Amino acid sequence: MDGKNKKIFFVPRENPTNAYVGQMQKAFQMAGFDKVSFLKADYFSLNWIESIPNNGFISATYCFLQRLLFLVIIILRKKKIIWTYHNRRPHSNKYGYLSDILLKIIVKNAKVIIIHSKKSRNFLLEDFPQVFKKKILYIPHPNYCGVYPEEAHERVEDDIIRFTFVGAVSPYKNIESLILGFNELREKKVSLGIFGKASTDEYKKKLEEIPIGQNIKLSLEFIKDENLVDVIKQSDIIITPYYLDSVINSGTQILAMSYGKTVLTTPTCTMLDLPHELWFEIPFSASDKVEITESVKYIINHYSKKELGRIGMQLNKEMKTEYSLLRVANIIKGDLDN
Repeated sequence: MDGKNKKIFFVPRENPTNAYVGQMQKAFQMAGFDKVSFLKADYFSLNWIESIPNNGFISATYCFLQRLLFLVIIILRKKKIIWTYHNRRPHSNKYGYLSDILLKIIVKNAKVIIIHSKKSRNFLLEDFPQVFKKKILYIPHPNYCGVYPEEAHERVEDDIIRFTFVGAVSPYKNIESLILGFNELREKKVSLGIFGKASTDEYKKKLEEIPIGQNIKLSLEFIKDENLVDVIKQSDIIITPYYLDSVINSGTQILAMSYGKTVLTTPTCTMLDLPHELWFEIPFSASDKVEITESVKYIINHYSKKELGRIGMQLNKEMKTEYSLLRVANIIKGDLDN
């Protein structure tokens, strides 16, 4: 594809709390696209536009009508829609019927549907059997290597294996089971840190009411960019016990691997694209406290901190090569219009 003079409008335009938005916009610009205003655009890159906030029926309806009008306008103006398939369905699905209407319109009219994991192609075709396969374009999720500022903090050196959850704290991420699972490990040389802002005050209160052991640190506040890398680097392994009814990809997992950490997780499509010997699986059948406890026990009984670090560095190399911004840009430039 000759990317010269391609004019694109991004949704969202920016998101200072999600580096993915900036990374993908950089990749499109490296591929020859110009970021322009709504009226000047020939292409529209849509991310999460189908998600309707749970702020009450009136607010949800207003948001739905706004987004519906937006879609109708760009379709009537015969603009080219690029939609990214981030999740099987919005995580907050109170108004799922409104999201479903938007999804049907988007899928029918999209010129290109981007998937960030090869394994998610099957889910896309299962969810939307009417999709023409030629619309689907695999583009790796861009890595976050060097994106966040790094401060030189000394890493704590001891024999405790540190598991860390980092990112937005939401019900679909199964935090209750995570806490309860680690409560069963109080006598082991293992710790858990949970760092991130709770999705609602009610959910924050619910989590804070769960009794926790001394090996668990619960910090339900937003992590500043300048502290994020240090939180990750102080850990030995990132843990993401997500429910998989909506989750396909995980930016947190890409972030962890970008900074040299392996992951213990339910099998997201992000991780299924990678060699299984480089990450650890929480069985999909029952992501509850027992499965989490047993998975952690297996790791601490079979792997040293040094071995986990070696695996993490292999994943870092994978991120730098297969998930680089340059590779993402080259695929956009070469395949988007083919």
